[in-house]
Amino acid sequence: MDIIYSFIIVFILGLTHGLDPDHIVTARILKKVTKIFKFSLFHSAGFLIIALPISLLLFVRGVKFIIIFVSYIIGIIISLLLLYGSIIGKEFEIEPKKFGLLQGALVLTPSKILTIVLAIASGNVIIGLLIIAIFILTSVLSITIFTIINFIPKKYDKITNIMVSIFSLSYIIYNLIFLF
Repeated sequence: MDIIYSFIIVFILGLTHGLDPDHIVTARILKKVTKIFKFSLFHSAGFLIIALPISLLLFVRGVKFIIIFVSYIIGIIISLLLLYGSIIGKEFEIEPKKFGLLQGALVLTPSKILTIVLAIASGNVIIGLLIIAIFILTSVLSITIFTIINFIPKKYDKITNIMVSIFSLSYIIYNLIFLF
């Protein structure tokens, strides 16, 4: 029964993962659904390939701070790109594959870490892999679906992008301040 609860928790974590501020900002920059889908696939690959070993390093004193700090810096850069591009009316071309892999690997969120903890706590390699697979699948779907369900009319894109980037910057800076 504990395994079912782990699956349900990871399913919900994967769905909410699409609402993380860095994903919303990235979706606003990439705009096209195909690019967002590629981003979400490579974001998940980055999580699977690189974030797992990095997350295990979180138990080493001092490494956790560096990893979290780097993830916040990446989030600040992405938010500033959206803000700057929105203000001057210029779109940036970001490669969703490389960018998604980088973001998936280096931006560690509580949902990713909790997924890894649940996978390890299962005590079974196959069940652990299923837990990670459920998170990845629901993350890819949620990032893509939340991008498709964009209820913002085109004429409000500029102001929305500015507000999203300012909110994202505020959120990241707030978390960065409390990191110290």
